[in-house]
Amino acid sequence: MENGRSFEKNALEAAIRIALVAVLVVWTYEIIKPFIIPMVWGAVIAVAVDPFIGWCAHLLGGRRKLVSVVFALLVMVILVVPVVIISASTIQALHPYVKDVSKLHFAIPPPPEKVKGLPLIGPYVSKMWNMAS
Repeated sequence: MENGRSFEKNALEAAIRIALVAVLVVWTYEIIKPFIIPMVWGAVIAVAVDPFIGWCAHLLGGRRKLVSVVFALLVMVILVVPVVIISASTIQALHPYVKDVSKLHFAIPPPPEKVKGLPLIGPYVSKMWNMAS
């Protein structure tokens, strides 16, 4: 009889441990999920760019680290500069609206006629825009 209770106790402990591990695996996946696609893209880009970096390193006498750092900085500049330009443009475009909203005087103009002519979404967008104005 004692072996039966010992087996049940061990089975219950094992089930609880398995359930806790399953919960931890699910939580870990939920935390990592937003980063999976960027990591895959990073791996694809790294594999695609490796021959170019190897060629540049060969030209610079085998200084692969230098080429990698320069390439990383170049890619960051290529990505950051447009984001900064778009952000500045957006801020400038929104500045008059922010003034109006802060003065509690904000009016949405009616849509231009060409909005109705947009394929598929034109009538819906025009109707919603008219309701907002």
